[in-house]
Amino acid sequence: MRWATLSENQHYRSLNKKNKSGYKGVSFDKRKNNWIAHITIDYIQIHLGLYDNLEDAKQARITRANEACGVFTNKCKKI
Repeated sequence: MRWATLSENQHYRSLNKKNKSGYKGVSFDKRKNNWIAHITIDYIQIHLGLYDNLEDAKQARITRANEACGVFTNKCKKI
């Protein structure tokens, strides 16, 4: 067991049941017909970009999560 702040513990949350992409921090924008990657750090949502395919959006989310969260990263696990 290790000490962690509430913010750090939130990185381990499971996927929301409404998640359709299967990946944490990745969603589809029907209006723009693109995948969106985002991450929340210290209660601030950061937009990581629009992507044509799911794999690119997922990889952007994983890369940024590893940089920002270190050992507390929940590496975008698929459902």
